Amino acid sequence: MKGFSRLVVLAALVSLLASAETAVVLPYFNLTRNKSLDWVGESVSESLNEALGSAGVLVIDRDERDEILRRLTVKRYALLTQGSVMEIAMNLDADVAVWGEIQAPAPGAIAVVTRVASLKMLKRWPPLEDKANLESLSSLQARAAWHVLHVLSPAEAGSQMDYLTRRPAVSFAALEDYTKGLQTTVFEEKHRFFTAAVLADASFSLPLFQLGILQFRRKDYRTAADWLERVAPNSSRYRESQFFLGLSRYYTGNFGAARDAFARVSAEVPLAEVLNNLGAVELRLNQPEALDNLKKALDMDPSDPAYHFNTGYALWKRGDFEGAAARFRATLDRAPDDQTATLLLGRCLKQEGPRPGDLRTEGQERVKTNYDEAAWRQLKAVLKQ
Repeated sequence: MKGFSRLVVLAALVSLLASAETAVVLPYFNLTRNKSLDWVGESVSESLNEALGSAGVLVIDRDERDEILRRLTVKRYALLTQGSVMEIAMNLDADVAVWGEIQAPAPGAIAVVTRVASLKMLKRWPPLEDKANLESLSSLQARAAWHVLHVLSPAEAGSQMDYLTRRPAVSFAALEDYTKGLQTTVFEEKHRFFTAAVLADASFSLPLFQLGILQFRRKDYRTAADWLERVAPNSSRYRESQFFLGLSRYYTGNFGAARDAFARVSAEVPLAEVLNNLGAVELRLNQPEALDNLKKALDMDPSDPAYHFNTGYALWKRGDFEGAAARFRATLDRAPDDQTATLLLGRCLKQEGPRPGDLRTEGQERVKTNYDEAAWRQLKAVLKQ
């Protein structure tokens, strides 16, 4: 009955998630006739993505959006008809489209028009037109974000004054460098732009996060940790930064700091990969709560062989050979070539526990490097509805 109840709950969640609304934010069209301002349209779009995502609105991932734009041969920053915008949204299975344009009404000034339309409701809201000098672009973007959030999720938006107070302004130079860093695909250019953004505004967390991820992917874990630990708690990327900070600390052998980072994430986002990593680090530290967290990860995703292995490994280290053997068999059902699982299954069958100094069986816990809180945000948004 327990398994049947779990299936019923999962079916109900799938039904709820399918009903949640998803938004796509397109790069704003550049109508200034100045190509050097293309980045401004990208910056407005990116700020809306970040603001809506951190408020719990389901937003199409930037890479997924850009792939559809490439497939449809859409010219970036060029003016599109509403029909073209709707076609892009439909190709992305989005229920809401957010788009707009930037203009230059006077030297040193920028005007932004933001549009919102619902494909599901067949409704288009009045556009928001706002302008400011270029140096105040950050505040202009925050007002546009509040407008869209007020349309899509009024409870999350609150009053405009309170919302703008919670979003401190970012310097114009930092916004420009950060956005240009997002636009390029060359590592050296990304590093240069993101570093310049941090130098221009040390409190701007988004380039700090990007620098940390750049170094993490190059396996420079110490440098990655230095950047990631500077991301502020109020940043939309804070939880993700803590996840990769935990991995960076783990790979450099600082297991206590890794455990603290994963614990901070699990307190807010109890994803399977987070609980698995928390349990894996606790296992390395010989902490008794490790098994509970590993079992939680396994319950959330019983299809993943790593979760079966880690639970079996924890049970084996406790001397529960029968329970461990069942998990190692489940691991091998899903990954038949897993040599370590085969070795440990043999140890279980012989009822042989850990041997001090045996490198084949010490430190064999497995961590996950994927982090995707989109499903968690989706469920949270549906439950609020």
